[in-house]
Order: sequence, then structure tokens, then C-alpha cells
Amino acid sequence: HPSPTNPGAGPAALEPVTVVLHPLADADGKVILFGEHAVVYGEPALAAGLPDGLTLRATPLDDPTAFATLSIPAWDLEIALDVESDHRVARAALAVLGHCDAPVRGHRIIGEARIPSRAGLGSSATLTVALARLGLGPDAPAPAILAAATEGEQIFHGAPSGIDAHVACHGGVVRFSRDLGASEVRPQVGFDLLIVPTGVPRHTATQVAHVRAR
Repeated sequence: HPSPTNPGAGPAALEPVTVVLHPLADADGKVILFGEHAVVYGEPALAAGLPDGLTLRATPLDDPTAFATLSIPAWDLEIALDVESDHRVARAALAVLGHCDAPVRGHRIIGEARIPSRAGLGSSATLTVALARLGLGPDAPAPAILAAATEGEQIFHGAPSGIDAHVACHGGVVRFSRDLGASEVRPQVGFDLLIVPTGVPRHTATQVAHVRAR
């Protein structure tokens, strides 16, 4: 077919489309005040967001064909998002970005974490929600962010309840159950919450299995 701009020419060449990650995204951490782990089995839980748990910044690499890299120094994390990687964080990140139709090459992603990893404070959900916002944009609707984040959370936890991702996305204080979802809780008085990490790493899926065994 002739080109519309030059009737005597052949098919018009398609211009390459460059897709980039959004430059900045963040997500809240979380603390479950009541019902931790039991929430996976349908029991209600009360949770609160920890503001600005993780901030991600994406910048272009010199080589746009190179696999994206993810670095979060506070978590001792430095990985390439290689599609053949068996690293669980890489697999989860790729699942989130893939759900968003976002690029997995040509970017360096650096994270500033204000919560420790593997401490029960929602580090995996902060990562998956923040990655979803890098892929979809910080103003993307919450259901789209949560759908993308859940792809990664399933790799981390198998069958997550959804409470971590909800709080990472929305913040605030919520009552959550698998059957009824989340409802906002407005405390009638302000209160201080002191969180003291033990420094002992833990794996949520293992803790959930212990609850089931009881």
C-alpha cells in the first residue's frame, strides 16, 4: 500500500516506541496490630500504615537493551531483573512490571527503605506496590495498582490475604478480612506506636504455616 505522505513510496516505516518507567514511586509499610497471620485464614485483622516505607527512583541505563537493575541498600539487595533469574525478588518484580506492560530493560531502580526487610512490616508489599506505581504511574487507580502488586505478592507468599498490599497502597488504619475486604478505622484519639524490630529475619509464609498447624 502506498505511504499516505508519499503515494509512490512503499509501506511507511514504523517509528520505534520507547516505553519508560515513571521516575518516582513510593508505598507505605504496615504493622498488624491484631490478627497477624490468622488474617490469611479469614479472621479479621487491624492494621496501620507506616508512611513512606519505600521510595523507588527509576533512571535510564546507558544501554537500553540491558536488563533493569534493582538496588535497595538498606535491604542488602542488588539484583538484575533477568527474565531467567530464579531470585525470588527478581521474579516478583518481573511479575509486577509484566502485569503493567512496563519495561524490564534499560532502567536502574534504586530504593530508599525506611522499614527493615523480613521484619513483618510489609517490605514485600511496599516493593510490589511501589513497582506497580513505577509501571502504571503514581496516579493510577488503586484497583489497578493492587492487581499488579498481587502478582508479585503471590510469588513472595503463595496465597496472601491482601492486607499488606492494601495498606501499602492506601495507608491509614483499617479493619481487614478476606471475605469483607477493608474498611477504614478512624481512631477517636491519637496515639503513639513504638515498633522495635528484633533484628531476627522471618519469613511470612513460614509463620502462616505455623498458625495453620495450630
